[in-house]
Amino acid sequence: MVVTDAEIFGRYKVQRPRRLKSPHAQTSRSLLDIDFTDLEEGDYVVHVQHGIGRYLGLNLLPASAGEKPLEKAGTASTGAQECLTIEYASSNPEQPPPKLYVR
Repeated sequence: MVVTDAEIFGRYKVQRPRRLKSPHAQTSRSLLDIDFTDLEEGDYVVHVQHGIGRYLGLNLLPASAGEKPLEKAGTASTGAQECLTIEYASSNPEQPPPKLYVR
């Protein structure tokens, strides 16, 4: 029997052969590759955490917290970031519909 110093002292980690990705995993990953240029205002979209909403377009989100979003994207503004705007149905009809801004 031959025992190496690596086996005695445990210097090297034994690597298992890598598993090949299943075709299902590759399909799921490709579904997440979304081309946002195909979206039109009014299209329904699904957010992983928030569910189904209506796409309202691209807006500029101000850099400082607490301010309301600026007008539609495309106008020059310093310190603003472009974001997708998604509107959801309000649980209270008297309240304005909630909006999600995705950077």
